[in-house]
Formats: sequence, C-alpha cells, structure tokens
Amino acid sequence: MALTSVDAAADISFDYLEKRDHCKVGRLVMQGPRNGGQDGELDSSLVVRHTCLTPRAEDNDWLRNNVFQSTCTILGKVCRYIVDRGSCKNIVSDEAVLKLGLKTEKHLKSYRLVWLQKGGKITVTKRSLVTFSMGTIYKDQAWCDMVCMDACHLLLGRLWQYDRKVQHDGFKNTHTLKFNNTNIVLLPNKSPDKPKLLGGNNLLSFAKFEVEMEEAELVFVLLNKEVTAEIDIP
Repeated sequence: MALTSVDAAADISFDYLEKRDHCKVGRLVMQGPRNGGQDGELDSSLVVRHTCLTPRAEDNDWLRNNVFQSTCTILGKVCRYIVDRGSCKNIVSDEAVLKLGLKTEKHLKSYRLVWLQKGGKITVTKRSLVTFSMGTIYKDQAWCDMVCMDACHLLLGRLWQYDRKVQHDGFKNTHTLKFNNTNIVLLPNKSPDKPKLLGGNNLLSFAKFEVEMEEAELVFVLLNKEVTAEIDIP
C-alpha cells in the first residue's frame, strides 16, 4: 500500500464500509491543500484501513455440565440416546417400544429402579433386543430393559461400554470404540431446549397408564360418556 504525505491542516475522516473476518474494512479520506497549498486547490487521498476485532470465544460450558447425549436410528426413526457409565443396565423407554413396535420378552429377574423418573419406584419386568445405528458404519444391537422414562429413548450403560470396549474422553466428552476394524468416535450434542408448558395437567399417556395399571393393586377409572337427551321445547 502506498503512503501519501498530507498537510497538517488536512481534514481526516474514516468511512466504515463492511466487516470481513472479524475486521472492519473502511476508507480513510484525507483532504488538504495540493502541492503544499501553493495553488489553493484541495487534494484527496483514499487509504483502506483494517480495524481488527477480537473474535468471540466459543462457549464450551455445556461440555462440562451435560452428560453425553446424541441421536441414533432405530427402525428408521431418529431417537435420542444417552451414554451413562453410572448405569449398570442398558435401558429402552416404553414409549419407544410401543411406538416402534419392538418385540419384548419377560425379564429373567425383575427389579426396581428409583432414579430414572420422579414419582416413585419403577418395576422392570420386560426387556427388548434393540437394533440401533449411529452413522453409516456403526450398526449394533443390545438387550435393553424396558422402563418408563422421559430422559431419552435409549440409555446405554456399563454393559454396552464393557462389551464394546468403549473409551471415554472426559474433556471432549466423546466415546471411542472399534467396530469391524474401524475406529468410531461418537460426538455429543447439546441438549435440546425443553418447550415451556402453558399449563399443567394430570393426564397420563397410554404407555404410562399401562405401567400404573401393572403396579397398582386397585385402580379407579372415571369415564366420560356423551349422552343424547331428548328435550321438549315449548
């Protein structure tokens, strides 16, 4: 870029043009006497100046404050899954089982869970062999206990990590495994924003209703039936 000497009495202004790569690109306009002011005429010099800005730092707090969660495919449907090494079981939600039509069988040894969902203990009596895929290469299946939960559709616990020799990177929150002589790296996703409820209600889904029916000893059902009545109009 050529430098131009300008008289000290010149008028200087900066015109902002645009922003490129964290920099402001503008035009420096300098007007002053031409030839040292001997002829009284004004001269203008245009210079492009870059004013660099500090790029905004990436926010990685979500990696510290969230468990590993991402999406997988089960029977052609996109489902949300969580990897939790603190869980000794692989778990599939009853909602996913019912909506996807997964086959279930009676659990060999039933047990109770108390931490997957608020509102009492959950009895595990069924299990399902879930076939899932992550990407185009990794396709797997695992026995999962059927549980009423709303945290995700599929929870891969200690059993899956042990069987597949999964390595966890605590800083990047990634999981690495070898499948068919190919290294697979599972990356986490940010947790989706939960929609705000306009108002609370005490309605149960059909899946949760079935679970309550199995656990409760006595159930009262209130039916709302429409009755057509004949009214005499005078």
